[in-house]
Amino acid sequence: LEEAGAHAVACGARARAAFSSHGWVDVYHRWGHCLRAAGREDDVPATYEVAVSRGVWQHAMQRPNDLYVPGLRPRPLWSVRDVPAALELEAAFPTILREYRALRDWAEGGSWTPVADQPLILKGDWTDFKLVENGKRHPVNCVRCPETIKLIQDRCPEIATQIRGSLIFSRLAGGTRIRPHCGPTNARIRIHLALDVPDPAPRIRVGSEWRQWEVGRCLIFDDSFEHEVVHDGDEARVVLIADLWHPDFGDDLRNKYLHGRHWRRYQEALNDGWHEGSEPHRVDPSEVRFLEGELRAVGGVREAAATVHFEEAVGRQTLIAYIECKKLAPGSTPEDVCGRCAERLKPFGLSTLVLAVLDWPRALDGSIDHARLPPPPPELLSGQCE
Repeated sequence: LEEAGAHAVACGARARAAFSSHGWVDVYHRWGHCLRAAGREDDVPATYEVAVSRGVWQHAMQRPNDLYVPGLRPRPLWSVRDVPAALELEAAFPTILREYRALRDWAEGGSWTPVADQPLILKGDWTDFKLVENGKRHPVNCVRCPETIKLIQDRCPEIATQIRGSLIFSRLAGGTRIRPHCGPTNARIRIHLALDVPDPAPRIRVGSEWRQWEVGRCLIFDDSFEHEVVHDGDEARVVLIADLWHPDFGDDLRNKYLHGRHWRRYQEALNDGWHEGSEPHRVDPSEVRFLEGELRAVGGVREAAATVHFEEAVGRQTLIAYIECKKLAPGSTPEDVCGRCAERLKPFGLSTLVLAVLDWPRALDGSIDHARLPPPPPELLSGQCE
């Protein structure tokens, strides 16, 4: 019905599904979305009140769409003094700011990554630089911020073991507005450590309260509550987002509500943190671009490109680095240059294969066509050679 544009009729079907669903959270979200599509925005809050009356949620403004844990304090905003991890981040602000600024100019050159939640952007631009995503470290980005990662692993266990959240530098361009929305779970709360805050300062509403960011200070909120952002200034706002477990979500509740891959990753984080042997996130395009720049800085390299080969069955990823050598000095070989490239990439902890090429497949604009780079021999991939 919705695909056919019959939203008015679909709203009735969604309502019947909600009343017969025995508290299925997603049904109430879809009912609200359907009402909006039908132009009945004023009726949406009533669906949330119905959900609260039927025990789906505790609070009409707190509507997580994934994991909802009854009984956790429904507090939209938290004080820094009640969150030890926030005190640690504020104390380490100079260190975190220094690492952020070291990568900012590079990121401003087009390497901020668009957020996944593009439909939430009413206008403007919202991008990020991910260190850890849903408990999985971005291996290259983490190496670029070693002190921030070490601080959190050593001093902030409630962040380091949060496998349903992330650690991200989040950038909001001037003039951006983010529509009201709720995060996926109330089992976490979210810290924003403000790094760049323009004047006038952007505003965030959490529940019914509006707040502003202050440089060097943490703003802490439960993102399962409805929240929105208004940025009417011209310059970018950047914060470090750090998710941590809700203070009431202790060991007993974690044992009860974390299952399957979440439980496995939580145990890994509890025992070892974000070490190099832990499950990494798939290397993203911005990380690949950075590594290509690293390869171009190696002596003897004229040009470089890279791709990531991912083996789904075993969850293994290999960086395939292609290099074109400059005119070699007497006694030097392409193998020597490949070896230097492999050494340059070693600190990033990736399985790496470096191949020398004589020519490049080119796109119409003259750039290297990554999709047409020759695949490496399977026997090299299986051996994880360098």
